[in-house]
Amino acid sequence: MERKILTTLSAVLMLLAVGQPTVNAATVGYWRFEEGNFLGDSSGNGYTLTNGTMSASVTQTTPLPSAGNGSDFFNPVPQTGAVNNGLGSKGADAAFLRSGVFDLNAMSATETYSVEMLVNVSSVSGNAFIMSYYDTSETRSWIMQLTSARELNFQVSETGSGYTIADPGITLDLNTDYYLGVVVDLTSAVQAERSVTFYLQDLTNGGALTSTIVDNYAPETTFASNDTGIAIGGTYNISGLASRIGLSFDEVRYSNAALSQGELLVSIPEPSSLGMLAGLLGVGLVLRRRTAK
Repeated sequence: MERKILTTLSAVLMLLAVGQPTVNAATVGYWRFEEGNFLGDSSGNGYTLTNGTMSASVTQTTPLPSAGNGSDFFNPVPQTGAVNNGLGSKGADAAFLRSGVFDLNAMSATETYSVEMLVNVSSVSGNAFIMSYYDTSETRSWIMQLTSARELNFQVSETGSGYTIADPGITLDLNTDYYLGVVVDLTSAVQAERSVTFYLQDLTNGGALTSTIVDNYAPETTFASNDTGIAIGGTYNISGLASRIGLSFDEVRYSNAALSQGELLVSIPEPSSLGMLAGLLGVGLVLRRRTAK
């Protein structure tokens, strides 16, 4: 009997470990760069990526490399259990990726949003954009920026002529795999309670997940009203800035909510399903006992 119990438990746990890609209700765009769906949007919202305006295209690596940049990216993804077999990369002079125009009314992401990705920076010169959310008239909505000294910051602007910068004091090392998340919460009427939280984990060197909160944050909170899309490795409509950074990237997710730490891709979800699992195992054991009788 003990052997049968362990076999049943092992089978169920194996199913949980393998998992299936799941989509949080807040997910607007989720790009996984997998074989057969390299530039597709796994959120189901149809925001397929395209290469930007430069001649050298973003390339795919599959399966994940066994050594070097991207070799320590999650496989499987902790939050979903989904297998991760591919990544995207761009050289310093290669094109960036951009999504289709987002429906801002459906997205409603003016006060809370989260940006996540697995990233490895191979080169950077000048102030380069890891990821941005831009209007085609070049009105900035938000940018995740890396300076020439590899210092990370996050900026929000409504007009493109003024920025509110959240500087967490984080520097990224070159050729190092990271999980990077930025969670923005501007809902409070009290400026001191508005915040940007930066999450970082060094996957190459086995570091723990760290969080840095920049509070008392007071950007303009209204985004551009039309023609706005996501860009990875550059800006939505300007090709020149795309030549400033070399990146490998994967599991890029944009959500229109301020995700909790437990909801991030890096986090193993709380075992809320354990009660159901125990119930299923209990039913299975009862059936086995009745069959044995």
